[in-house]
Amino acid sequence: MTSWNVIPDTDIDAESPLTESLFFRLRDNLIATAEGDASVPAGELVTLDNQRTDETDTTFVLQPDGANGVAWAALGTDSVVQGSIKMASTVHSAQTGTSIATLITLTGAKFVMGLEAKRRNVVGAGGVISHYGPTPINTTSYLSQWTISVQGVGFGSTVAIDLRENYVSASPPYDLGNGQIPLFQFLRFGADGVIKAASQMQDPPWAYNGPTSSLVQMRRIGKDIKRVRKRVVREFGLDKVDSREVTMEEYLAQNTSIMFDVIADDDWSFKNADMNLVPHPFNNLDEGDYVVLLDPIRTEKLLDEHNIGTVIADLIQRGYIEVDNVELDAITPNGVKAHGFKWKDTK
Repeated sequence: MTSWNVIPDTDIDAESPLTESLFFRLRDNLIATAEGDASVPAGELVTLDNQRTDETDTTFVLQPDGANGVAWAALGTDSVVQGSIKMASTVHSAQTGTSIATLITLTGAKFVMGLEAKRRNVVGAGGVISHYGPTPINTTSYLSQWTISVQGVGFGSTVAIDLRENYVSASPPYDLGNGQIPLFQFLRFGADGVIKAASQMQDPPWAYNGPTSSLVQMRRIGKDIKRVRKRVVREFGLDKVDSREVTMEEYLAQNTSIMFDVIADDDWSFKNADMNLVPHPFNNLDEGDYVVLLDPIRTEKLLDEHNIGTVIADLIQRGYIEVDNVELDAITPNGVKAHGFKWKDTK
């Protein structure tokens, strides 16, 4: 590496000539600084090496440090707005031997980037498969819903339809109180104990479909960078006008404030705030139907299968996964039971 050359003031004062030696030393000093040579005096060395981190570019970024400088700050993977966009997928499956329409809630809601459908495991006569939506049924918040329809199926037929959605993810993990959940696997059973529909997803249906936002931002609060959630605050709503507690002029004159609520690093409770509003993805349960969530903290291998494109409902249908009949003592959304499961020929 090129070494630093000390240039005395007498070589650069007003009376000093511009010599070949001076230019060589100036050139070498620039090279030594760029190379980060150990001979460069403290305060002179400002190189890319000074401004690097051992972390990857996608997990750290330079941000103000509150002391007139900059420092590397972590880009968390807990929200869409941080770091690079994280994509995830959900597969909704419906299976039947007769005509049926299954109404499901899309996991990604407004963040869905695309939908794909396919038919599998056709035994006997074929059928016409369609998916369409949405069907508005909620009066408190927007829902993204789609219908998987199987029509014209002959007697003795078995038709399975898979609808895959690709969406921008707020990013796992999620924890209902039992431990982190690798993959949510919901099953819709009929009164006869036969599976009618299934949904496998990395983000639960309530994450994007309820009124509570699960998106997180990083903002500077004082001298620190904090995780925050944006909240729009108004003193009162139109219900006060309807009840004549305030006039329309008073309603229009009120101020609208933007608040940022700081979130503790270990607080993920807001992600499950709407759990009981959208407890599962199935919206047209028949009398006697019930919904099961496979043992949520034991789905690591199911996530592995999901990530390579396997449809978990297909594994269950073919007997590779056996669902227990006994309900587990686990925290679940309202109306959802947790059941254990095991892989074929395993304990």
